[in-house]
Amino acid sequence: MASIPVPDDRVIDGKDQSAFLAGKHEKSSREGFIYWNGERMYGVKWQNFKLVFVQQKYLSDPGLPLGNPHVVNLLTDPKEREPFDPANLHSWTMAHFGRLLGEFQKSVAREPLIPAGASLDHVPRKDSRK
Repeated sequence: MASIPVPDDRVIDGKDQSAFLAGKHEKSSREGFIYWNGERMYGVKWQNFKLVFVQQKYLSDPGLPLGNPHVVNLLTDPKEREPFDPANLHSWTMAHFGRLLGEFQKSVAREPLIPAGASLDHVPRKDSRK
């Protein structure tokens, strides 16, 4: 969309969303993603569910790691007030969260994360063994 070539000196883990952004597709090419705050993984979103590892009610609050991750259904609880609802326990979503986390682990094995504060011209090291 920006009419520039895609870099070939690093692993590109994104998805082409141009048709979705242009209104040519109703659905995104991505069904989920891992979300971070700085260097800390806060959770995983898959479709209308979130697996939350770190709780932070307000932006100014410190992030508190959870002993057990919470699964939140964003359709039935859009304000994320009930992280555990026995009547609507969504343990089956763990297969999808696990798949997304596994894909992430494989991408990090191919190429390490870019360190926080890296310069804009930072080029990740490729592992030639993979």
